[in-house]
Amino acid sequence: PEGSAGARTGGLATTALALGAARGSLALLRGEAAARPGLGPAVDGFAAEIDRLAGRLRAAGDDAGTPPEVRDALRTAATGLCLRVAQGALVAAKGAGFVAGHPAGRAATEALLFLVWSCPHQVASAVLCDLAQLDAPA
Repeated sequence: PEGSAGARTGGLATTALALGAARGSLALLRGEAAARPGLGPAVDGFAAEIDRLAGRLRAAGDDAGTPPEVRDALRTAATGLCLRVAQGALVAAKGAGFVAGHPAGRAATEALLFLVWSCPHQVASAVLCDLAQLDAPA
């Protein structure tokens, strides 16, 4: 109903969930890095990016006070980051990540969900442009 509190399609709550999924994938990557120090720079880079995006999300406040273009930009950034960190976890897990039930495979599937779950048209267009390495539509 109008005026009710809670999550809305394309709202900041879904962006926060994508950021949480990225943190979960980062934890998997960190686990792999414990045995393979060469993964450390990727872990550090992803961790810094997650922290920056979390700061932007906190600064946005709530759905009601955040302009749609800011909400969409945050969702686009969180979706892209979630996908990239999940891919990193899958790379680090190697072929084992494709075994049914492996946490890295599950994280990759969850990351893909953010491409379609409560994904506003503007966000989907921006993600597609990013995947195709095109400038986002105006």
